[in-house]
Amino acid sequence: MLIVSLLIAVVGMRTATLYTERESAMALVSPGGPTIVEADAPPTAAGGGEASSTDATATTTTEAPRGAAVSSASSAEEPGEAPSDGSPQERGRWALTQIGYPWEDMLPGWRVEFLDGRTGLFGLTLVDDKRIEIYVRDNQADDLLVHIVAHELGHAVDVTLNDGDDRRAWQAARGIEDEPWWPSSAASDFRTGAGDFAESFAYWQAESAHYRSKLGPAPSAEQLRVIAELAAG
Repeated sequence: MLIVSLLIAVVGMRTATLYTERESAMALVSPGGPTIVEADAPPTAAGGGEASSTDATATTTTEAPRGAAVSSASSAEEPGEAPSDGSPQERGRWALTQIGYPWEDMLPGWRVEFLDGRTGLFGLTLVDDKRIEIYVRDNQADDLLVHIVAHELGHAVDVTLNDGDDRRAWQAARGIEDEPWWPSSAASDFRTGAGDFAESFAYWQAESAHYRSKLGPAPSAEQLRVIAELAAG
């Protein structure tokens, strides 16, 4: 049964993670700070059915297809001032300049789109389309926007560059045991290996105070070294 589940997850990977907002938990941590966010929707099987999740152990991590060979890294653009009153596209492009990871080189074929704010969602990673959608709200704090962009890029790094051994290495570095990698339907992204990896990637790149993994504290210097190695392909 486990082998069947793994095969379904590999062959049928489609829509991945949603960075969602719990409608029942709208409290702000601080003025203009982060709303409580959750994530759901694991990779789904071909034909639209949900793929069975793997057993919740570090040794049965779902395999994901590796990305194509990458070109040399490029440097980030000059950050400049945050256009707080700009359009979603202007604010989003600025947010990307705050992230030093050369995602265009390391994630060939991926694109990031910035759209108007959307109720219940901050961001969406579409694996098959190699597309990230970020829903920018008018009242969204700049540092939260950068963190969400980095979180979704972390998912793209995961599904493009990581394989099962890489994911097990991350779980070992973080001391994660008996937890699934992919979230089950309607489950919190932050209680899975994928969410912990994406949040740690965001912590590494955004350096914000919005770290929200439920599997452990913000990554240590040694754990950041591991994620840098994994993100280098």
